[in-house]
This record gives sequence, C-alpha cells and structure tokens, in this order.
Amino acid sequence: YIVQTTNSIAVAICGPVEEDCLAVDVLKKSSKVNTVIRLSACSGMDSTGTNLQSMFDCEIALSTEWHQKINETGKTQIVLVDESAPYPMLQVIDSLLTIDQYRREVISEVNVFMAWSTDGQAEPWRTMFLEN
Repeated sequence: YIVQTTNSIAVAICGPVEEDCLAVDVLKKSSKVNTVIRLSACSGMDSTGTNLQSMFDCEIALSTEWHQKINETGKTQIVLVDESAPYPMLQVIDSLLTIDQYRREVISEVNVFMAWSTDGQAEPWRTMFLEN
C-alpha cells in the first residue's frame, strides 16, 4: 500500500462546490483515511486563470480554510486531485505549496500526491502540478 498509516488526513482538490467530487468519495471509502478535507474551486474563478484578482482572493481563502482544518486534525498526508479541479485551482494550490513555511505547516513529511484524468494528453498541467 502507498499509505502506511490507518489514520491519515487527506485533502481532495475539487471543482466548484456545487459539482460532485469523486475524490472525496474515494478517500472516504479508504480504510487508511481518517479525515477528508474538501477544497473546492472558488466561485468567480474563471477557467483560464486570467483574472488575477480572483486568483489572489481564492489563494487567501483556500490558505485560511486549509490551515484552519488541519489545525483541528493534524498535517495532510494525502492529496488527491479530482478530475473536476480546474487548471486555475491547481495554480492556486501550487502557489500556496511553494511557500516553504506554509507547506511545512499543512503537509506531512511523509505524503502522497495523486491526480487522475480521463484525458491526460489534453491536461498536461495535472502532471506538471504533481512534478512540482
């Protein structure tokens, strides 16, 4: 098994809150996951990521939300990117995780990052996110 502990904290990176997020369902069914935190794409975020103000506002909101939720439970060991997560959402998450102090506060030293897509050729940014 990729995940060694049975009480892991997982984050599902999802599309808009009104859309289903299969990543949440998958994580909740795992016997290795104790807590699932859903991070949904911010409302007002365009699909191209060209509205910089909405991206900045989203980054602040997600930073606060993630930090508050892990403070209640512990650091994140698993991050699963749902197919519904749009490109700008991953840009925001990537931006947050490039801040060393923030990353050390929310991500466990032992961690697993995963993403899936039914059309990987059309969405190379998912792979780039995982490589960062």
